Amino acid sequence: MGYMEERSEELLSLQNVYNASPSEIAIGLIEVPEVLRLNSISQTSGVSLSKFGLCNYKYTKLDHSVGIALILDKFVKDNREIITGFLHHIASPAFPEAVKLMRQEIEKLSNYDQVVGSDGLFEFVLNNKISINDVCDASIYPLITNANPKLSVVTLERLLHTAYYEKLCSIDEIKELYDDIVIVPNEESQPEFAFETPKNGVRFSKISMEIGKKFRSYEAKITLQIIADLLDMMLRRGELSSSDLYQFGDRAIQEIGVSSSDKQISDGWKELLKLDKVYTRFTEIQGEYCKKIITENGYVDPLVRIRGGYMRASKYDPILAREIEAYMNSDTDLYAYTLNLEYLK
Repeated sequence: MGYMEERSEELLSLQNVYNASPSEIAIGLIEVPEVLRLNSISQTSGVSLSKFGLCNYKYTKLDHSVGIALILDKFVKDNREIITGFLHHIASPAFPEAVKLMRQEIEKLSNYDQVVGSDGLFEFVLNNKISINDVCDASIYPLITNANPKLSVVTLERLLHTAYYEKLCSIDEIKELYDDIVIVPNEESQPEFAFETPKNGVRFSKISMEIGKKFRSYEAKITLQIIADLLDMMLRRGELSSSDLYQFGDRAIQEIGVSSSDKQISDGWKELLKLDKVYTRFTEIQGEYCKKIITENGYVDPLVRIRGGYMRASKYDPILAREIEAYMNSDTDLYAYTLNLEYLK
């Protein structure tokens, strides 16, 4: 059986909300080997590996990519945009968010590298009479990716699936939010997802901040930083190459580390799996694994319909505006430290 047949009931319910009758363009690439590799990469980049109880559900980069394509397939008619959205993460390494925190520069692959290097991807694009350059750069399509607090399809799908799997919303509540979405011109005259009902836009903004708090928590950040430092150590000591990060998934990389003959590497991965305490302080502690980890304060301030026009939800609701200000100013830049990992410094 393939990906579509093996979906869990939970995932099927969510994807049916997005689009119950997708086109071949939206799902025609799923069984290509380079695409299936994304099913071995967690959307949460290993945050669930520690024992903090974060993100205890399975949702992969492939699930996310399919979700993006299903949404675009419902809202737009441009096959180039749908394929680009689907391939947005095709060059993702294992543990992608942790890789961003690594000190060592790695040789990165681009979406173009992945597409032209794959017979299946290359042929699919050309058979649909589309230029390779038109599907390798998401930045040319504002609906796919744009800066916070605007609402792109990547952010929309990420927040919807996280709200669903974190039990912040039932499937009926997800459907209510999703069915209220339209595409309108924003302040820069670029297309953007918006809500027809102000209360839904306000609620979605609040959900985005609740999710943001989870992923910028010290528990999440220390987990990602430990993974990043373990990957750094594995690269420095020849246990791993940059290309391995683009060839294998999370579990395979983790198993290489756990089974390493280098005791510091293997012990580090084992300590990560037991990690259930993180401490914070204003100053760095010498001799301990102590880090100041800076991450984005991601949130959404979507457009909502007001009297025939559209404005940001925070302009409509002053209470939301104050909540966003408090969220942006909240203290998440202390040093985080844990015990037994001082050799990773």
